[in-house]
Amino acid sequence: MFSHKNQETFTDCHQKLAKAGKAKAAGDIVFEPRCAANGDWSVAQCSAATGYCWCSTPDGSEIPDTKARGGISCPIIVTKSGWSF
Repeated sequence: MFSHKNQETFTDCHQKLAKAGKAKAAGDIVFEPRCAANGDWSVAQCSAATGYCWCSTPDGSEIPDTKARGGISCPIIVTKSGWSF
């Protein structure tokens, strides 16, 4: 779990990951985002609870028509200005 005393300096992904970790520790079943090293959302996101994976933009938005059960490959280029196949 990613944790830090000053969460105001975290990216959105790291904040949601920390919040999910706390909820999971309390026994809740929650989605835990995958964060890239720079703090953006990782290109591939998966939910252990549902078994679905999808491709994501750097800000965490699901890319339409990419959700599937099991592993997924996201053959896209994602930049701060958007994404493209």
